[in-house]
Amino acid sequence: MLNYYEILGVADFSAPEVVRKAHRMLSKQHHPDLNNSDKFHEERFKEIQHAYEQLRNPDQKAAFDTRLRYYYSIRDHHQYTAQESYHQYAPPPQPDSSYTPTGKGQSPVMAIVFFLIFFSLLKIFLAQPWDDNAPPPRQAPFKFQTSEPLFSPENKTPEASQEQSVFQREASPFQPTTTAFPALKDTTVVQKTFRTGSSRDAVRAAQGTPEWVTIHNGSEMWTYGNSVVIFKNNAVDSYHNIGRNLHVEN
Repeated sequence: MLNYYEILGVADFSAPEVVRKAHRMLSKQHHPDLNNSDKFHEERFKEIQHAYEQLRNPDQKAAFDTRLRYYYSIRDHHQYTAQESYHQYAPPPQPDSSYTPTGKGQSPVMAIVFFLIFFSLLKIFLAQPWDDNAPPPRQAPFKFQTSEPLFSPENKTPEASQEQSVFQREASPFQPTTTAFPALKDTTVVQKTFRTGSSRDAVRAAQGTPEWVTIHNGSEMWTYGNSVVIFKNNAVDSYHNIGRNLHVEN
């Protein structure tokens, strides 16, 4: 059935305003005068005009809509009937010939192979000795040779014979060896201190050079940070260890 809505490019049962707008746009697009009288555009323009003539009249449009609905109902009914008849009389599915069943009746080749592998591994494991108290394997002694001449303990001179210049000995890898190390020197640094009555040299040896030196009323005051040491008659008269940085003898 010829569908005039499809020719105009609109949906089925569209309103007259939609049909009129589509007709105006397609007429401008396919008008022969605007396309150098091309045959394709001429035929297309005639189809557009014929479809619009059938849909511009409300009575003709209503009659065409009725026929179109009836056509859709008949088409859907035939499609449904065809599907039902196919499912009703379709032959049953055939089994796949390439399918091979597993389980019962399967050849026990894989089971035999696994059993042989397991038996071989068990035989190798049981063939090895198992003794927790067995001693470790003894290593073969090695020989050390040198071509340098040896010195005699009597005269400290090389031996003349070439046979005596070759030194051979056997050693066991389990024989313990000891190495003597020189004694370490005592590097402990004794911190020098001072006390009341100490001289300037003793304070300087314990504290170092003072940051400030102040002389007032015959007293000399040395400053170390927040702490001070006061001298009278060239000796320590008193001190104030405010900064806890004075090395005072207990």
